[in-house]
Amino acid sequence: MAMPKKGSRALVVDGHKYRWGIRRTEQDTHWNEYGMENRLTISVENYENPASMLCISYFCGGGYDGIGPNPRLAATGEEMKITPSDVEQWIRTALGQGWKPETKGAKFLVEL
Repeated sequence: MAMPKKGSRALVVDGHKYRWGIRRTEQDTHWNEYGMENRLTISVENYENPASMLCISYFCGGGYDGIGPNPRLAATGEEMKITPSDVEQWIRTALGQGWKPETKGAKFLVEL
């Protein structure tokens, strides 16, 4: 299933166009004995032919504190920012690990 266009961004990596977006779902929030741990899930797919979705699971630690819309890093308390250059790097990592965006298949998961 293709990502919705609303809320997603386009990005060109090595001449190939992708669509990416940050998912904030119940599945991305995990609880432990110390409180909430958060993972952001960044979804990426080929822009013209969305056959296989890349799901990047990124641990950001601090959780949502109600101060801003973004989670905070556990170590520093800084607001977590995902930039297009971050996503570009992660796409290259996934391609190196065998993600084939034009080939139909299951979601390809990369955990960071």
